[in-house]
Amino acid sequence: MRLLFTEVESWEQEAFTDAFTDHELSFTSDSINTLSLESYKDVEILSVFIHSKVDKSILKQLPNLKLIVTRSTGTDHIDMAVAKDLNIKVCSMPTYASPAVAEYTFALLLSLARKVHLAYCRVQAEHVFSHVGLEGFELKGKILGIIGLGSIGKIVGRIAKGFGMHVLACDQREDTEYARAVGCSYTTFQEILTQSDILTFHIPLTTQTHHLINNESIQRIKPGAYIVNTARGGIIEASALLQALNAGHIAGAALDVIENEKELSAESKALIEHPKVIVSPHNAFNTQEARKRLVEEAIDAIQKWIIS
Repeated sequence: MRLLFTEVESWEQEAFTDAFTDHELSFTSDSINTLSLESYKDVEILSVFIHSKVDKSILKQLPNLKLIVTRSTGTDHIDMAVAKDLNIKVCSMPTYASPAVAEYTFALLLSLARKVHLAYCRVQAEHVFSHVGLEGFELKGKILGIIGLGSIGKIVGRIAKGFGMHVLACDQREDTEYARAVGCSYTTFQEILTQSDILTFHIPLTTQTHHLINNESIQRIKPGAYIVNTARGGIIEASALLQALNAGHIAGAALDVIENEKELSAESKALIEHPKVIVSPHNAFNTQEARKRLVEEAIDAIQKWIIS
């Protein structure tokens, strides 16, 4: 079979080469959108990362494609409806980075709460050991609202309880055993907005979750609350968050993802530069352990499909 892997690094290429010795493999460090696909028409299996936008125009150029394996948790960069119409199976890796993303969520939250980033920059730039203006707040006793209690959200909940936080959660499916064991409470999305001191998002980007936080819903958030987003940027409307920050309704935000990352809007750029906002470059997944699991799970998914 012919397999095409995009956005691969050398160590990943070695792993895929070792795993598929009986097949024809092609590799590129670029996204699929930069390639001339004329020479890849016979590709049956495509493995991509998040920077490849696999839309209708791409899929139409790969007439023999039968399987897409995205080395990511989300599938929002793939036109799932068109893939389904063309009878192309799509596999994602929903749990490979769960510990990494959950831990990073708290890295961002602690930076917000204790102004770690500002303290570091002060000492680095000025060599001044002064805590003036760096007063923070403790997580103990605060209410953390987790929107999306899947594999990542559940780890976030356990970490939060270790800090002595109260945990509220909303999800389409309620895991009562987890809630009882950890000590979190399920509630509605609207109640989470009004009660939480901190909101954290762990849901996929879909047509239903796109701009879940918008000009209307953000006004229901508890005044003075903080927002952490390590999921997908499109969940939060950049202009709505910017307006709420400027008005003082939202006290601060930590964003590992932001709307329109590839082509930043004026609002997204303003968020990056905002003094109440911490932005990092979609880095939450990026640990040695998670990236190794990602390649292993991608190989496993492809092998299972080949022998099925």
